[in-house]
Amino acid sequence: MLEAAMALYAGISALMASIQVLQKERDYRLAERRFEEEYERLLTSEETQRAAQALEEVSAPEEIEILLENAQRCWEYWREVARGRDKYLPGEQREADAAIKNCVCRELNRIDDLFGEHAIPEEWRKQRDRYDCLSMLAPA
Repeated sequence: MLEAAMALYAGISALMASIQVLQKERDYRLAERRFEEEYERLLTSEETQRAAQALEEVSAPEEIEILLENAQRCWEYWREVARGRDKYLPGEQREADAAIKNCVCRELNRIDDLFGEHAIPEEWRKQRDRYDCLSMLAPA
């Protein structure tokens, strides 16, 4: 299951990097290329290995698979919009960008829940905090 946890971390990180490119450059081709480059680089990085091992310590394999499937839907949807940007109006593109952030934050907040009373490891916390995902949680 380490591979699934690594794919989850690499995918979320790559998606966030590509969204930053998109926000700065408004260039979907460049952003998609950034996603692909980051994803490939992160799949074998030590940072990804640490994040994946930490997630495995607090999660059942089935939970990791569900998180991965959910996150893959997030980034595949975003890549579909990026590739077909000519088929989408600017407003639809902005809505897709916001939906992706919400989708990724939802999965990061679920990961945070898995750690429970344990401190969320730095690699996951960094991702969650970058987009202020905790502010998206419903008040208890």
